[in-house]
Amino acid sequence: MNTLRKLKHIEQGEHSECGLACIAMVLQYYKIEGKLSGLRNKYGVPKGGFTLLHLSKIAQDYGLHSKGMKVSSFESLKQVSFPLIAFWKNKHFVVIAKIRKDKALILDPASGKLWLPLNECIQYFSGFILTFDLNQSEIKTKTHKGKEKNYAINILLNKKGTILTLLFVALLTQIIGALIPMTNQWLVDQLSTATQQKYYTFIGISIGVCLVLFYLLQLLRGRLITYFQTYFDDAIMSRFIYNLINLPITFFMNRSTGDLIFRSNLNVYIRQILTQRLVTIITDCLFLFVYLFIMIQYSVQLTIITVVFACIIVIVSILNAKKVKEVTDSELIEQSKVQKIVTEMVEGIETIKSIHVGNQFYDKWKIHFNKQLELTQKKNMIMVFLGNIPVSLQFILPITLVWVGIYYVNINQLTLGELLGINTIALSFITPVVSLANSYTELVLLSSYFSKLEEVTDTKGNEPMSNLIENTSINSIGLQGVEYKYSTFEAPIVKNINLKILKGQKVAIVGKSGSGKSTLLKLLSGLLEPTNGQLTINSKDAACYSNSFYEQKIGVVNQHPYIFNMSVKDNIVLNNYQEPKDNARLEQAIIYSDILDIVQGLPLGLLTQVSEGGENFSGGQRQKISIARAIYKNPELLIMDEPTSSLDNISEEKIMNYLIRNDQTLIVAAHRLNTICNFDRIIVMNEGEIVEEGTHYELINQRGYYYNIYSTEEAKEFI
Repeated sequence: MNTLRKLKHIEQGEHSECGLACIAMVLQYYKIEGKLSGLRNKYGVPKGGFTLLHLSKIAQDYGLHSKGMKVSSFESLKQVSFPLIAFWKNKHFVVIAKIRKDKALILDPASGKLWLPLNECIQYFSGFILTFDLNQSEIKTKTHKGKEKNYAINILLNKKGTILTLLFVALLTQIIGALIPMTNQWLVDQLSTATQQKYYTFIGISIGVCLVLFYLLQLLRGRLITYFQTYFDDAIMSRFIYNLINLPITFFMNRSTGDLIFRSNLNVYIRQILTQRLVTIITDCLFLFVYLFIMIQYSVQLTIITVVFACIIVIVSILNAKKVKEVTDSELIEQSKVQKIVTEMVEGIETIKSIHVGNQFYDKWKIHFNKQLELTQKKNMIMVFLGNIPVSLQFILPITLVWVGIYYVNINQLTLGELLGINTIALSFITPVVSLANSYTELVLLSSYFSKLEEVTDTKGNEPMSNLIENTSINSIGLQGVEYKYSTFEAPIVKNINLKILKGQKVAIVGKSGSGKSTLLKLLSGLLEPTNGQLTINSKDAACYSNSFYEQKIGVVNQHPYIFNMSVKDNIVLNNYQEPKDNARLEQAIIYSDILDIVQGLPLGLLTQVSEGGENFSGGQRQKISIARAIYKNPELLIMDEPTSSLDNISEEKIMNYLIRNDQTLIVAAHRLNTICNFDRIIVMNEGEIVEEGTHYELINQRGYYYNIYSTEEAKEFI
């Protein structure tokens, strides 16, 4: 049977996955392989979150026997085995690790590890729990092919030469430092006699040479650290952003922009700890033994006193690190929430001001900011209380050694020079002990920072493959037996989709809001991967085609297009930075997207800068710019999701007439039915399925679903 280990807190990455984070904590506790990112990839996240039944099913899949039950009171949980998952505040899941007389240890995926008073737990507890029975479980052990190195370790290994040079320089510096106490002893014991006066000049010159050498070594060390910090910043952030940009679109659906920005900024803390502490830790560890050996040569008794002081410092520092990490985990969660709220306020400031809810958002921000301040204050108080003990011991050690050492001087077991030497070497010994203790605290915190980044670096992305098709025409695109759902436990959003679109066809997709039109377009464009079934291009699996193929051959205009903080011209030629600007094609895109009047009215024309998010342009103007972008790209297949929903009828008709005349394959989720009467095919969707298909006139003559929505005026508002 698996040996149990300490229950570790796991933070939820999405707003609806508290239950999944809880089951990940339990699986980890029982040493079952099941990381949160892996569970998310396997089961997805339902829009409304998980239920206890879902969590029980996941536990069963991993061989862990579970039992859901309703209990009458929180106190009765003392009779149940831990850990268990509890329904909390009628909307949330937490893990209860243990209950003592007056408080309980709660691992909240949204707030961290907390000791809560029982009266507070009684208030939050919703009466339902999921318990786990290890004796009845059939845990499926998995063979590990080898633990993957942390990507930060790989970054360090890529600069072994720089690190080794740093170590060599640090060792030389430490050697000079180790010679100082022995020199002090010799100076006191030998140069105090008149016969040695002739060495004063030579020793003075030697001291000057050592000073210059020490300065040069420090200068070289500083330059190497600066170089390594720059390299580390570039490597760790490049990896993070590359992974982020290559993650599937589903990763971003339930995540806050502010939280992702907060995570990306953590690299600063990681770099500071690794680059500033790494070399110090290694050299300090090496020289502890050197200093210890030298002290023993002077006095075993005073060495024992020094080692006792060092042990106390280490014990206190380990305790300090444990307490600080617990608070830091919760502090990071609150900092992330504060960042989310600020980002949301900035992005939605127009809506906030329009409906006068600024105070509501301020109060929400203030609550979490105050929690962050409380946790920061608590962390600082722990560090003040426990962190100053090593400093105080370091301060009192020299006096203690002199006090005890004088006794051994009086009984002729030590000379004054030797007492001075061991005092100096003891300080040299205790300083790296304090440094290592502080480094341990920072390294413990480092795990908290890395766990935030792993949310991005551990999530499965779109891995590039070799020998993929790049340069071929799209003769057909289709979906075979396709079904898509966000989670294993949800009903499909689209289902039973069998569709084939030939080259040059103009195809419209219509249906009520929520019928699955946008999801179908995302599946056709490759933004979403089918849960079941297959996307095919030229009757081959879409996975056979490279990213560059999609970039060159397929164009997409989203339902809510984004224009970027660059010039209007650069927004239009966005996908074509690597090729010479085609002014004739650009002019054509401007004319047929109906933005010529807009461009002519701008102060700098095409060179006018777009503000962040395109806030200095209207919704209709942003749509026209995104359509101009698609026309300029001129892909073989153009997929558009209600591209003219914010346009007037005249502009819409002008744009659609051009797109129909063009020889490219066109798939459009239509906003108004009167614009698609001349399309080759109309696909009608309802509740995630294709219910009708044909030309406009064929569907009208059938007098079915399409006829009904076309015949009513109000249907034109929700199609």
